[in-house]
Amino acid sequence: MTKIWKTGLVCLLAALLLLGAAQPVLAADSGEDIVKTESEPGQGEGSGIPILPGSGTVLPQPGQEPQPSQEPQPSQEITPFPGTDDNPNDWPSSGSWSQGGDSESSAASSGGKVWLSDSMAYDSLTHDYSYPVGDSGVEVHANVANGMIVNTPVRIDGNALLVYRDGELYEGDLSAIQDPGEYVIMGQTGNQTPRLFTFTLVGPTAGNVYAYNMPQGMIITAATREGEPIYFDRYSVPMQEDGLYRVEYECLATGIAYTLELTVDRTAPELSFSGAIDSHNRVHSALAFSGVQKDESLRVLLDGSPVDVTVNSDGSGELLQSGNYVITAFDAAGNSSVYTYTVLIYFNASSLVFFALVILAIAAVVIYVLIKRKRLQIG
Repeated sequence: MTKIWKTGLVCLLAALLLLGAAQPVLAADSGEDIVKTESEPGQGEGSGIPILPGSGTVLPQPGQEPQPSQEPQPSQEITPFPGTDDNPNDWPSSGSWSQGGDSESSAASSGGKVWLSDSMAYDSLTHDYSYPVGDSGVEVHANVANGMIVNTPVRIDGNALLVYRDGELYEGDLSAIQDPGEYVIMGQTGNQTPRLFTFTLVGPTAGNVYAYNMPQGMIITAATREGEPIYFDRYSVPMQEDGLYRVEYECLATGIAYTLELTVDRTAPELSFSGAIDSHNRVHSALAFSGVQKDESLRVLLDGSPVDVTVNSDGSGELLQSGNYVITAFDAAGNSSVYTYTVLIYFNASSLVFFALVILAIAAVVIYVLIKRKRLQIG
């Protein structure tokens, strides 16, 4: 009897041990979390650091403080470069694009200057561009960037300057340059005259602009002709056809936006001439002209010397004197047309009256002389 009881007790203990070993499996079946161990990077397998599955949370070891869970950080959205796709390989190799205000704030905190190149800086405090004159420590300031095309007055501040307009020395007022042309600004330091910057000043219309190439550090963001989008790349827009162009561009370093509106007109003025004109442009009468528009002007040379010509309100006029004429018509865009004529000696109504009066005067003198002689013979 005692032997049977001992055998039963051993069987009961064995069953309890088997039941305890099966508990983790039962817990997994019931949906409860299991604690498992994984190796940290650089640690051997079975390092014994417990991790809750799927949570990324490391359970504390005895004597350690709990570590906060590290949630994945949201990916940062990158603003594409203006005018390009999202491919960073297409971005410019120099400069950086940013929203306008941030760059100006950082520039102001560093003295207001943003260097766009080794020879040009933008001052966000004065909104001017500055150009160092060699190593002299002297700077020239202007309200245009190197290479800009503008149709508003240009201001240049500085001493020891040489300013050229269309290849000739310009001696006008540098505080408000309004004469259209291509300008080159040179500095003077010792025996050197370094070239500082260039710009093109145009009127509301221009005939000598065929493209707008961006100043250094700037890119085109939009371009239209007569309100319709046209082809452009980031650094140049063609202007081959006549029409109203609008070009929007911005500085990479400062984010400042600029706009150029310009009417391109390459159609030369056209005048009409009338009179007794032969096939060799010789005129046997007065030379009449017409077709001068309100925004056009005339320059007339007679035998190489300038003469004043009256143009009527309807754009017509007349050249009366004999001689060799060179007539040049200019429009507001700078286009011109040249005409040459030779007006020969001719008789018009006024000339005939004058000639008749001369003959009458001569006849009167002859008659007077004859009468005088007869009286002397009688006496």
